[in-house]
Amino acid sequence: MGIGTWPLVALSGLDTFFRYVEMVGLYTAFMRFSSLTQAGTDFTLLTNFNLLMHMLGSMIAGTLASALGYGPVFALAVILSAFTGWLAISRLPVAVRQPPSPSRRAEEHPA
Repeated sequence: MGIGTWPLVALSGLDTFFRYVEMVGLYTAFMRFSSLTQAGTDFTLLTNFNLLMHMLGSMIAGTLASALGYGPVFALAVILSAFTGWLAISRLPVAVRQPPSPSRRAEEHPA
């Protein structure tokens, strides 16, 4: 006896929703960091490498899950996610990591 079909459909929908939220954030960052002189090329390369890594990661995870089982693969995913999250945040410039001060906010958005 399993949990049923509808909870799995709901989880799949929720997973898709969060994937698209992630894509909006990534693509916003890609547009922000693309060079203005070649923004189309930069954005295209960043997007293609993102999708390539997603596909390769899925294939590698599937192969590892077949060989080791899902538990070790999920544990490895948690460890890698925590490490890469820490690495990304630690490499951000201070101006991006910290929210703007009230005086800086007033300069950027005058009343």
